[in-house]
Amino acid sequence: MPLIIITKNSKKISRHTLAGLAKSLPACVARKLHIKSVKDAHLTPADIEVKINERGRYDTYHHDVEVVILASHFPEREANLPRITSEISAYVQGYLNGLPSEEGPTISGFVWIRLAPSGFSEWR
Repeated sequence: MPLIIITKNSKKISRHTLAGLAKSLPACVARKLHIKSVKDAHLTPADIEVKINERGRYDTYHHDVEVVILASHFPEREANLPRITSEISAYVQGYLNGLPSEEGPTISGFVWIRLAPSGFSEWR
């Protein structure tokens, strides 16, 4: 179950914009991280969790939006990580910078994907 953590500059990115990104990004991430040949790496948008962080008063940031994706390691993901990261980054950049001018000047940002051995347990 990948986790997307989005940290934003609320002076440049509105709640409406953030809500749209948080709603659409899981589909993009699921498509890019899905590995057809590995059953445990099959993903749908419903498998992706999203956490939103506002910048804290004492935090140091160099970008308007930071997208960190935590996901389970699979060799097939690792082999394609530069391409996957670039494609997700292009999606986020296109989404944010394709907005009307009232959102302000171009929004800067990055995508960082961290793959690691992991376990997941769920209850309801």
